[in-house]
Amino acid sequence: MSNSLNFTNKLCVFFLTTVNEYRTGTLKVAIETFLKKCKSKYAFDLLIYFDVEFIPHHSSYDFASTLETKYENLNKIIIIFNEIPEKENFYIKNNNHDINLDEFPMGATHGVNYHFYMTLNDLFTRSYDNFLLLESDTMPLKDDWFDVAYDFIDNESPYQPFLIAGSKYKGCNREFVNAQYYANHLNGVAIYKNCKNLKNDLEHSRLYL
Repeated sequence: MSNSLNFTNKLCVFFLTTVNEYRTGTLKVAIETFLKKCKSKYAFDLLIYFDVEFIPHHSSYDFASTLETKYENLNKIIIIFNEIPEKENFYIKNNNHDINLDEFPMGATHGVNYHFYMTLNDLFTRSYDNFLLLESDTMPLKDDWFDVAYDFIDNESPYQPFLIAGSKYKGCNREFVNAQYYANHLNGVAIYKNCKNLKNDLEHSRLYL
């Protein structure tokens, strides 16, 4: 949307999502919720990464075009289709399911892991200093959510250098989560810094996984 707000490439927003989330409407609801509840002095780019290209996909471009004219904080929407092969695009929640790790080295959540690394590798080639990952099951709690992330980068990161700035679990099921092996993991919804050190760290994490 053409407006008087200052465009920033210090921070872009991206959704890591699936065609299924688009078709069920959950992605649209999430994006509109964040944009409706955004009072920022900045305009920013929104990138949407789908797991596969879908036919017809013109509806997603129509949706993006509508949003660009509707919300002043939105500079433009960029849609990217990650072409994940169908046989590799799976997420198995049953731990008893046998996975051929030679064929699918990222395990039972191979699809979403593949999607994540493909997406970050693309973002590293773009001209944004940092990327804020959002997902379709998240929602903003405050109108200044973008500025909170931006101000952290601008004011706090010189004193608290980061590669990934995220949060540990703060939900209502803390006692259970704190007892799990992943208790101290950062949520994937976070700010990622566009730098060589993070790129190297993510490549090592992919190999470790």
